[in-house]
Amino acid sequence: MENHGELRIEDGTLVLGADYTGTGSVSVEPSGVLSHVSSQLILPEGGRLRGNGTVASSVEMEGVLEAGPELGKLQINGNLSLKPTALVVVRVGGSDQVASVQVSQAASLGGKLEVAMPPQYRPEQGEEFEVLKAFSLTGSFVNAVPGFETLITDKTVVLKYVGGAVSYTHLTLPTTP
Repeated sequence: MENHGELRIEDGTLVLGADYTGTGSVSVEPSGVLSHVSSQLILPEGGRLRGNGTVASSVEMEGVLEAGPELGKLQINGNLSLKPTALVVVRVGGSDQVASVQVSQAASLGGKLEVAMPPQYRPEQGEEFEVLKAFSLTGSFVNAVPGFETLITDKTVVLKYVGGAVSYTHLTLPTTP
């Protein structure tokens, strides 16, 4: 299967075959489950995985991994490997309003981290947001998120608002020829 558009899993389970390729978008809604026959889903640079549902396989990400657009969690039941070209986008709208990534096994960080927030929201000084949680965590992101300190432990990535300019991400994706 080659995906250059948008594949949306709203309800039920979709199992992708070993020949899945493409630079399209895969959206997993809260009642949806995405799986892969080889237990390893590889999303190339230019591809995008987003949502608040469940991915029932390990993920190797070279493209965009986006928790949301709704608040809640994108659950990965397996390992997560973020390659240098990866972009992880999380959403923050208040201390208890976070769209985050949860990984049941190991997560290897790489690439960039960005935060999307509504323009009317301004975090409080020192406010913390858990944006990624895994059974074990290694690596780091190559960038600093403006206005935040990135705190990485052996299991979590937490963004702490430290003041100053906050970047409001408006996610744009590369176009596929």
